[in-house]
Amino acid sequence: MAMTQEQIVDTVFKRSDTDSGDNFTKDNLKAFNILMAIDGTRSVGQIAKDDFYEIDDLVEVVQQMFDQGIIEPAVTDASGAARKDFFQILEGHLGQIMGPVSGLLIEEKISDSGYHKHDYPMGRAHELIDQLSQAIGDESAAQSFKRSMTDELKKLS
Repeated sequence: MAMTQEQIVDTVFKRSDTDSGDNFTKDNLKAFNILMAIDGTRSVGQIAKDDFYEIDDLVEVVQQMFDQGIIEPAVTDASGAARKDFFQILEGHLGQIMGPVSGLLIEEKISDSGYHKHDYPMGRAHELIDQLSQAIGDESAAQSFKRSMTDELKKLS
């Protein structure tokens, strides 16, 4: 099933249980590195940003891996439970650093991206975490926030 570039960019993929991808990646270091970056917590767009991939190249390789069954979309927000948990945890962690303004800041960043909490794509959670961490004045606290929220995302997936 072919996906559009926009769908791929916003999707969080995980490695398939049925295909290790060995045949696809054995002679292609770039494909191997991309496969290793697909961890079920970051969208393809976030992988491109974090790992400095050209989006068109990344989308092409991801589409090939998806078509061959090497990767599959990760289910990160079944019945909205993970999304709800994520926002509760996010507000708690940010609230410890920034106080009561944290809820308003989260709402503002979500709204700026054209979403609401109830429909925010979990595949973009890393982007939201990055945006929020930039609003934290203390670099050490910002890095700690990003680390802890990345760990929480892994637990939710």
